[in-house]
Amino acid sequence: MVTVVTKSGTNKFHGEVFEFNRNTDFNAFSWNPAPNAFTHTLVKNPYHRNNFGAAFGGPIKRDRSFFFFSYAGLRQIQGATVSGALTPTAAERMGDFTGDTFKVYMPGTHTQVDGTNSSPNCAIPTLNCMPTSLLDPTAANFLNVNNKIGVSVPLPTGAAAPSSGGGAYIGVYDTPTDSDEYLAKYDQNIANADHVTVTYFYVNTTSTPSGGGNINWTGVQSHAGQTNAVVADAHTFSPSTTNQVWLTFTRAMGGRTLLPVTGPGNQTLGSFGSNFTIQGPAGLPYLNISGAFNTGNPNAGPVTGSDNYELRDVVSITRGRHNLSVGAEFALDKTMFLANLNNYGDVTFSTSAPTTTGNAIADFVAGQTSAFEQDSTYVTHLSTWHFAGFVQDNYRITPRFTANLGIRWDIDTPPVDAHDRTASFVPYQQSTVTPNAPEGQVFPGDKGIGRGIISTQFNHISPRVGFAFDPFGDGKTSIRAAAGIFFGTPSGNEWNQPGNAAPFSIRNGFGPTPSLTNVYGGPAYNFPSTAPGGGIFPYTFTPAAPKFYPNTSIEAIDPNVKYSSVYQYNVSVQRQLPYKISTTVAYVGTLGRHLQTFVDANYAPYSTVFGKPSTAASSTDIRRQYDAGAPGAPGTLTGITELISNQSSNYNGLQISATKTMAHGFSLSGFYVWSRALESSNPVENGLMNAQDFGVLGGPFTPSNNSLGAVGGGLREEYGLMDQNHNSNAAISGIWKLSYYTGSNKVVKELVNGWQVSSVAYFMSGGPFTVSTGSNKNLDSLGQSRPNAVPGVSPKLNPNRCRVCATNSVTKAWFNNAAFTANGPGLPGGIGPGGADGNVGRDSLVGPGLKDMDAGLFKDISFPRGIVFQFRAEITNVMNWVSLNNPSSGNITSASQATITSAAGTQRVIQLGGRLTF
Repeated sequence: MVTVVTKSGTNKFHGEVFEFNRNTDFNAFSWNPAPNAFTHTLVKNPYHRNNFGAAFGGPIKRDRSFFFFSYAGLRQIQGATVSGALTPTAAERMGDFTGDTFKVYMPGTHTQVDGTNSSPNCAIPTLNCMPTSLLDPTAANFLNVNNKIGVSVPLPTGAAAPSSGGGAYIGVYDTPTDSDEYLAKYDQNIANADHVTVTYFYVNTTSTPSGGGNINWTGVQSHAGQTNAVVADAHTFSPSTTNQVWLTFTRAMGGRTLLPVTGPGNQTLGSFGSNFTIQGPAGLPYLNISGAFNTGNPNAGPVTGSDNYELRDVVSITRGRHNLSVGAEFALDKTMFLANLNNYGDVTFSTSAPTTTGNAIADFVAGQTSAFEQDSTYVTHLSTWHFAGFVQDNYRITPRFTANLGIRWDIDTPPVDAHDRTASFVPYQQSTVTPNAPEGQVFPGDKGIGRGIISTQFNHISPRVGFAFDPFGDGKTSIRAAAGIFFGTPSGNEWNQPGNAAPFSIRNGFGPTPSLTNVYGGPAYNFPSTAPGGGIFPYTFTPAAPKFYPNTSIEAIDPNVKYSSVYQYNVSVQRQLPYKISTTVAYVGTLGRHLQTFVDANYAPYSTVFGKPSTAASSTDIRRQYDAGAPGAPGTLTGITELISNQSSNYNGLQISATKTMAHGFSLSGFYVWSRALESSNPVENGLMNAQDFGVLGGPFTPSNNSLGAVGGGLREEYGLMDQNHNSNAAISGIWKLSYYTGSNKVVKELVNGWQVSSVAYFMSGGPFTVSTGSNKNLDSLGQSRPNAVPGVSPKLNPNRCRVCATNSVTKAWFNNAAFTANGPGLPGGIGPGGADGNVGRDSLVGPGLKDMDAGLFKDISFPRGIVFQFRAEITNVMNWVSLNNPSSGNITSASQATITSAAGTQRVIQLGGRLTF
């Protein structure tokens, strides 16, 4: 918690107005900018930003009552390049693949198509011409760029790719952002003992970035609003005793809506001719054409909001050498989640489909899907209480030594859903609350399961200790050290996860469908019937009669979850040197324990118990740890996304800084940090982490904890650097005030003096990244494989090679891909069950570093009656340095592996502004 005490008003009126502007014309080109498809000239991504506002405050009654009001607005449009897609050519949209070098087959056969359609090349039966009867009507509507329905898959803007189909597409997407922020404050002095403050803050922001993917498809219009209201009183009992009390209300609300880039806002898959029936708000489908393009829709919603009520009181007492603070706080947090999930339909086209034509783009044109998912909406309402008390004593033992001694006690109740839409998983326990639930899934009211899944923990007692010591007694050297324990509070975003899975909502994958136009195909396609919506949608959770469908995935909270704890410690030495220079050397550490993350509790490892394993769903399902079923008859459960808390992290850093305070109009400061941040895995707050083996709730397989003969594995294979780790960080900044003219000419004095130049340069070493095999080589249920290392071959290459040259450039090969070989069962060096997991560690390589220099030029112009106008020119990345992003590392067999195609940070951006104060 951070408490800020602001200064109350004065007996004079004061205010300001300001405006800051950024514009595309001011900025430099980004690194490797996309050319215009028609003029071939380089294109700047649009960037228009206006940040403006005003503030005003003063007395209502002299020495007693004061007010303050401010407003700030933001209007911004920022563009981004959309690239990397291959979209169908005009001929391919008609079913004409005669210009391609691959063969197109009749679905599910090896008979090459030989038909007629509307293409001039297919007027008579011709090989690689799809017959008109094979063209899917819904796909045809999506591919018609002049359709009257709404959005469409864009035509290529670049060269055709006859070996894969389609042509290169590059587009630009504009992201508008509007924000309004208001602050009002009232101060009242009551007699000489009380100072009452009332503060109200409100901010509302609307932004519409791209929905993702590599074609222009949808925008995600995000709405966010926050309201804070605080009433505070500071009461003085005596010169040595004061009391401060705060009553706070905070409301934060946010949500997102999917908007088509063109056409009406109510477009769905059903709008284009499919029998798809949506549940919840309208949204375009997520289309994923393997190796070609994808639309990248995120979930619509979630509409999320929280109301937080808090009362806090602190008594401060000064007695002799003691400065004592005693306090307590009480809080209630109420959170609501409403999400539509993938209600719009998630459709994949891949040559793995049993009815494939042999090419994913041709599959799309023919409507031959490989996978389909449709979700229902869900809602949860969580409430949690927080109580805390603390005592802090700053004890001045001697004039040169002060001890800081404190202790805090926190009590947090686990979040409870108002309608008990939550669940846990206890192996082999059958629910009595919901008897038809899969074995192991249990609910509040079942044996050992409370409404919050876990019980309230009363042992969160946190001591804190520290000291400050002046070893020489001259006030020029100080030694400080401190250590403390801190406990984390439950995250509503973690605790609400069971509510978005069975039986509260549906998130089932249904495999291939008859076509894109007919996505519901009855029992043969895993749907209970051929009724509209597949007999499933619209789905409504009924507590008295919950439903479970085949291939059910559930989410759960482990009943043994603990709240995270953090142990922090630091020691520093500070010394004042001549010439107004001070230096500090500090060592800082943080140890995280009981960190929470989600794993698949029903993870299927490599095993030969049921014969030769494969990546097919049937092979995976029978290797599940629970409800595995039998070959040809899998059980109800598939994945079990479960929250556990057995992860840890470690951070240690050496911090060195120096500052030269202002002298002769010049000041300078800088710091260097060497640090290392490690963690046992990549914890995430919702959804499964990226790992190559989950083991048994994160632990390794042993002969006693599974019947599959699996040994090893688990999250111990994931220990490594944090994604955010950067071993070296440095910055140097300076301010130079130009006020050296001492002549009597007022005009010259005003023009020459009063300028201020400031600059700060940042330098940061590279961040880690993970090399992946690119396919499910360890034959498990995750598909996140890492390769094996080739003995004696180093993956590291010289990072100081040229960036733009014909051969041996860092952008063409940042690391040596020959140092890796595919993992797999029994291969040399493999680890985990059957040696199928790769032995290359997570985040084992480090990417390029980052450097940036920002600068500012300021000028104050004074007018009578205390009016000052400040001109401001601020430049981000003034040197226009290019810092590279991490390389491609997701597939060791890909031609793009180890290449770098994008830049980190931003190009040079100039902002001009002015501020008038009075």
